[in-house]
Amino acid sequence: MVEAEVDVKPGTPGTSTQEFPSAASTASGASTASTASTDVASQQDDGKRELLHLNMGPQHPSTHGVLRLELVLDGEVVVHCQPVIGYLHTGIEKTFESKTYVQGVVLTDRMDYLNPLGNNLAYALAVEKLVACEIPERATVLRVLLAELTRLASHLMFIGSMALDLGASSPFLYCWREREKILDFFERISGAR
Repeated sequence: MVEAEVDVKPGTPGTSTQEFPSAASTASGASTASTASTDVASQQDDGKRELLHLNMGPQHPSTHGVLRLELVLDGEVVVHCQPVIGYLHTGIEKTFESKTYVQGVVLTDRMDYLNPLGNNLAYALAVEKLVACEIPERATVLRVLLAELTRLASHLMFIGSMALDLGASSPFLYCWREREKILDFFERISGAR
């Protein structure tokens, strides 16, 4: 259990120690946490007040379904933050066990919809090493270039969505526009965006 306590000057409201469920106890999904569940107590006789405990995510708009934050707040000051990750785990390793090498390429595409070529490249390099296969230098250069362009497109989406989460819509639109140019290039090369 995580405990939080804040010391304050005499004569001002403080806080009392209150336990908050740890990430280990809630990672299994057995948690009763919701995106807005709070635990607030009123002023106590000893001049201390309790902290606000807030579960933010994983359905909160700013966490995009992949993260939950267990926050302990003193007013608007974050006293403690415990990130809980693992909400995007799909069990892809187990799915790969029943696939052929060729079928595995489709799965690597689905692992990250913003950067599928990066996953494809890592998978292709692993399979080539397993089967001791040599590929032409031109193919090596082309696929690395395409993987780098996909990485740039992914970063543009990240920067744009981060700006949008912060309330700035113009950078999102600029990043989206530049990302579209890269995706149009992919469409001309392969037919897929």
